Amino acid sequence: MEGSTSTKGEITVSTDLQRYIFSCAKGLGVLTSSLDKAALSIEFLAQSVTPLKNSDYTHAEQIQFAIENYFIRSTSIYDRALIFANHLLDLGIVDDSTSHSQMINNRHVKRYQLVDHLKHLGKVCREKSVERNAIMNRPDFYRQFVASERYCRS
Repeated sequence: MEGSTSTKGEITVSTDLQRYIFSCAKGLGVLTSSLDKAALSIEFLAQSVTPLKNSDYTHAEQIQFAIENYFIRSTSIYDRALIFANHLLDLGIVDDSTSHSQMINNRHVKRYQLVDHLKHLGKVCREKSVERNAIMNRPDFYRQFVASERYCRS
């Protein structure tokens, strides 16, 4: 039977076109999920201004978690975009092995003029990583942040 779904919800693909469509759908799903999680992390970050009640964690620790979660989610978008491009162009690279240099130097990526787009996205995501490190490595950040939040509320 050509391309069917079992009663267990398993999808059977039997043609090259079906495999390609399914592969692209998986790659897009991974990217979309990453974007959704980044959006959710922004909501958590916005809510971190108010401390959680009945938490074992200090307000500063809650803020730190929200900031780190946001930056981690933001930087992972690029990895997922590389995976999607790999699936879209049917390069056959294992998802875990997809890398920036491998994709940027790939002749198919060049032919479809994706190099500049991927480089730009990579740059933006790397900047988020640099911002995260600058913030997280400042020992006085949380004390200053919490103090400024109290000042802003009064």
